[in-house]
Amino acid sequence: MQFVKEANAVDVGQWLEDSDTVLIDVREDSELQFARVPNAIHHPLSQFNVAAMEKEKDKRVVFICAHGVRSYQIGQHLLDNGILKEAYSLTGGLQAWAAAGMPVDTSPQAA
Repeated sequence: MQFVKEANAVDVGQWLEDSDTVLIDVREDSELQFARVPNAIHHPLSQFNVAAMEKEKDKRVVFICAHGVRSYQIGQHLLDNGILKEAYSLTGGLQAWAAAGMPVDTSPQAA
């Protein structure tokens, strides 16, 4: 059995400079109005479309949420069901990302 790998914000930031890494934000729509990671792909956990992961399966996939719990859960679900061969959860989520000084968009977003 494979498990989700934890990754810190600095490492993920470096990985994102590589086109073979994708950051997927699983927070809900309402959470995005406060802060977003630029260039992250939004797939809210409550509406997660597993089929959408097909095009990402050959990339390094990192999931992010507010604190790292939901990102770990979806990563493990995708591993358990053979959708992904490897999955990462950003340790500490958006809170750790921002604390590490990584870019965060806090401009108002239309609902």
